[in-house]
Amino acid sequence: MLTSKPRILVIDDEILFLKFVKFVLFPLYACRIARTGEEGLQTLWSFNPHLLLLDLHLPGIDGLQMIRLIREDPRVGSLRILTLTADTGDEITKKAFEAGADDCLKKPCTHLELLQRIANCLCHDRNSFHRTLSRYGMVMDLATHSLSIRGKEVRLTPTEFALLQLLMREDGAPLSRESLIETLPEASQDQSTRSLDMHIARLRKKLGRSGKLIKTVQELGYCLKP
Repeated sequence: MLTSKPRILVIDDEILFLKFVKFVLFPLYACRIARTGEEGLQTLWSFNPHLLLLDLHLPGIDGLQMIRLIREDPRVGSLRILTLTADTGDEITKKAFEAGADDCLKKPCTHLELLQRIANCLCHDRNSFHRTLSRYGMVMDLATHSLSIRGKEVRLTPTEFALLQLLMREDGAPLSRESLIETLPEASQDQSTRSLDMHIARLRKKLGRSGKLIKTVQELGYCLKP
């Protein structure tokens, strides 16, 4: 189910970056967004994320203050924190590490850079999510977002990767169309079921013979099993 997705809290006030985050991360992770440090702290307690994606330049409580507050709180002190900055110099990055950040990423970044840094942080979480996911000869590397089938690399789009990841995690249990539709980009969600079926069809084709593992469950959705 979708609850198996790692939870990420994003605290950033840059509109363009948040649009980028929605496109790249929402298909793969359970995300919440806050636009100020104060809002972020409130969301932190209720959402209980596995990772915090934190811009260092926030209105009100800034990123460095946020890190210190979190590290001093025994309830969330071990939370993984990936910071973001548009500064070209290294001084702010140094301060972030000194405050207790786990990693720091410079803006702007590519979707692959962001996904790799996030996966690396989650793989080192004390409640670690496994780096690889294997089912029926298919091996997913969650850090590099790559897929191989019996040793041969298969290129997938972020949405196709997200759909297959969910199906592989459920290990044969059916997933509803509604839950799978939530992994689609917003533009595709407007067309809902039709868009989902098109993505599944493309995914099956790319997987070759392994595509037959994706079964249609009548009046429900899809599952992955022999």
